[in-house]
Amino acid sequence: MQEQTKPTRGLPFWQRILITIVAMLIASFLFGQIWQAIFNTNIPSFVAGIVGGLFALPVWEALKRMRIDLSRR
Repeated sequence: MQEQTKPTRGLPFWQRILITIVAMLIASFLFGQIWQAIFNTNIPSFVAGIVGGLFALPVWEALKRMRIDLSRR
């Protein structure tokens, strides 16, 4: 007997963007708090942007590969 494959699809673009932006903001905020605790000064904005951007890349790639099982809806 042949197994039926369940229909799947990826997350819509707007959901990937929203999740990635939220993850980027959280990563930048947390890194800024750690920086503040260690150096007792505000983090330079370009460093926060680099940290957020580097964190956003793997999140975006993971979300592109994520599949939703449509048979559960």
